[in-house]
Amino acid sequence: MIIENCDYRELVARYRDRPDVVFLADPPYLSTDVSTYTMTWGLSDYLDVIAALAGQRYIYFTSSKSSIVELCDWLGHNAGVGNMFASAFRVDIATRVNHSSGYSDIMLYNAV
Repeated sequence: MIIENCDYRELVARYRDRPDVVFLADPPYLSTDVSTYTMTWGLSDYLDVIAALAGQRYIYFTSSKSSIVELCDWLGHNAGVGNMFASAFRVDIATRVNHSSGYSDIMLYNAV
């Protein structure tokens, strides 16, 4: 067994399509507070990880607080929609959210 620790893009490029490789992904959970991380992590980063793992064997950790599974399910059913916001304008308003409810950790896998 070989365990490596590096940027996922480098790792997937190096081991892509090898039948003896399983990728372990534990990104920050979508829709949860990522302020404790030292890097920025946005929606495009989640989708880049999903795209990199497409067609690969993986173990992917997420949470019931995260909506990444719902997002990917929706994208799978609506692949031809495109970016309806491409020409839209944007306004941001800072809001505080209190997450006092319970949650479950989730693991998804296809490394059978």
